[in-house]
Amino acid sequence: LRGTLLFFPLYASFAGEITWLSEGEAVSLAPDACHLAGIAGGKIWIINIGNGARRLLIDLPEKLRNPVFTDAAVFCEGARGILRVSLSDGKIKFIDQGTELNISPDGTEIAYSKEGSIWIMEIANGNKKCIVPNKTLENNSPVWSRDGKSLFFIQDYSVYRHLCGTKENVLLFKGKITGKGLTRYFIALKPSPADKDLLLTSLSSAWRADEGEDSLLLMDLDKKTEKQIGEGSFPCWFFNARGLVFSLKGALRVWRNGKVADLTDGKFDEQPHISRDGKYIIFVSRRKDTNNDGILNWKDKKQIYRLDCNIPVSTPQLK
Repeated sequence: LRGTLLFFPLYASFAGEITWLSEGEAVSLAPDACHLAGIAGGKIWIINIGNGARRLLIDLPEKLRNPVFTDAAVFCEGARGILRVSLSDGKIKFIDQGTELNISPDGTEIAYSKEGSIWIMEIANGNKKCIVPNKTLENNSPVWSRDGKSLFFIQDYSVYRHLCGTKENVLLFKGKITGKGLTRYFIALKPSPADKDLLLTSLSSAWRADEGEDSLLLMDLDKKTEKQIGEGSFPCWFFNARGLVFSLKGALRVWRNGKVADLTDGKFDEQPHISRDGKYIIFVSRRKDTNNDGILNWKDKKQIYRLDCNIPVSTPQLK
């Protein structure tokens, strides 16, 4: 599969080839910039991004979710909770109940949510502690700041910042509520490379995710102002410029300086991840007719693909 990609003057226009890598519905890029972990049901594949070579790490009789690739292991969510799978021998260790894993920028700690509280765990020794307890309102979706000094999280559909080493939680942006219920609530967070902005994915209708596309909002953390990017989901930052790759109506798109251009013409492309060297965009799609019914739709299994590109990277990519 080949498609012509559009970019803005900052980047040269380029043509990218789309290559199938593996079955899988979720991915995580490795710290070495050369590999990824792909989850397909109960399987975890370790895949070489450049040449597509892969090896099966584990195959469990349970559905796995949300992989996090570290130097020595892949963490993921299983039926019991958080699992650690060793890269060297595939041995599995139960860590804790919890969901929504997020690794610190230096790779030493993992944040996660558990029973409405935010926890962090030291990867080296497994020590765990609750940093934002569930007193009356649930806390979820923890995300590290790029400098590792704070954690962003969602409480009661509003966005907060926890200052690491303290008990202080600062309200940043409040979900909007009317007499008819919630009119906007946040479901995902991603800080910008310089921690200047916070990218928010928002559902605009109360309790109904199927009434339309998610919305992407860019929040200035200093000025406490917001900029509407538009509809979209699964956003991924460029790491040396203010730009995003995201999914909209099943196609991958790029946003920069208020302008949007198509990257793919697919109908089921989602979850983009930019490789550290800027050569590839890894994404998940239903581009293959896996059930052989002659139709591409939601009944087909998700697969992992590589989109060749040429995004200049002048500084190391942050996680």
